[in-house]
Amino acid sequence: MTDASTTDDSALEVFHYTTAAGLQGILTEQRLRATNMRYLNDSEERTGFFERRLTHLMSRAHDNLLGGGGTSLVGEKDDVLERTIEFLRAELLTHEAYSLSLSYPPDEYPNDGLLSQWRGYGTDGGYAIVMDIRPLLVGLQEEFKLYGYSSLGTARAQYFPADGLGEAQHDEVLEAERYVMEALPAVMLGKPMDWMLSHYLNTLSTSYKHCGFREENEIRIVAAIDSTKKVGRLSKPVKFYSRSGQIVPFIELFGFKRESDGKSHLPIKRIIVGPHPDKEARAHAVRMFVDSLELDVKVTCSGIPYVGR
Repeated sequence: MTDASTTDDSALEVFHYTTAAGLQGILTEQRLRATNMRYLNDSEERTGFFERRLTHLMSRAHDNLLGGGGTSLVGEKDDVLERTIEFLRAELLTHEAYSLSLSYPPDEYPNDGLLSQWRGYGTDGGYAIVMDIRPLLVGLQEEFKLYGYSSLGTARAQYFPADGLGEAQHDEVLEAERYVMEALPAVMLGKPMDWMLSHYLNTLSTSYKHCGFREENEIRIVAAIDSTKKVGRLSKPVKFYSRSGQIVPFIELFGFKRESDGKSHLPIKRIIVGPHPDKEARAHAVRMFVDSLELDVKVTCSGIPYVGR
């Protein structure tokens, strides 16, 4: 995570791209929606890490164990890896995970947003809600104290080729992978998985992405809920909506209170109206809507001349 003391405010901004209906709901309710990861637009969410990246980490851990004199492993290497991966999958994938997708601004022309994101909205256009990440991180701490999450935090997306090889791009992921490789030999020997290993594997599995998604420059807020365990806190309500004939589970995050009136509000800095032939008219309507909610939020238009055909 970026150090706030050494970075200008723009480096602490994150974008949340959404539709007109999504924008209206977020501004009205002042909540953000985290979608169950089984229903995102990547067919390898969570499972891709176990099938590709974890195999390489385990192979290296296995070789390190044997190289250090560990000779009590039962079975051939492939059998040991397959058995251990299946155990870890069974332990971790029972947790229902929910993800809120955010993106860091593009390096060039950050006020225009990402063309790849705008394209996803086609002729309907889209909107980017620009927020300060610092209050969001504080809000996560409050959420975790109140509700029964098994884990809750941010996960910076890591982009790997299809074979899962290569080095991680971020220090926090390198640290997590080092811990995993150190802790995995104990699991291979049949010992219980410790909490830290479970935490790091959950984080890594929710941040692993195919390199084809790299341009999104994504950071996620990921919430894991283990319905089989009682943690002594409130149960997080799971809600549902319909999308393309599919019922999709989600949870709502945050509920910041303004000192002036006690109403909830998100740390929104501005809203960018995406490329569209009628973007100025759309921006005018958004400004009227923002004013009607008594929100102090700037509204701008992307300068990208994409028309969505």
